[in-house]
Amino acid sequence: MPLCKVCKNRIDLTKKFERVYKCSKCGGAVCREHYKESKKLCYTCAGKEFVPKKRSFIRRV
Repeated sequence: MPLCKVCKNRIDLTKKFERVYKCSKCGGAVCREHYKESKKLCYTCAGKEFVPKKRSFIRRV
């Protein structure tokens, strides 16, 4: 399984409609969440800053 260049997580290709996106500037493989489709660039080349997702540990009832 390939690794995302931005978040360093594995891209699970066994899921339906999941694919690897390739940045046209640097050539790195990125996941769908870190790919700018309109510019065909990854977040680092597009100038966006990577902010990891914050998980809420509050239990919902």
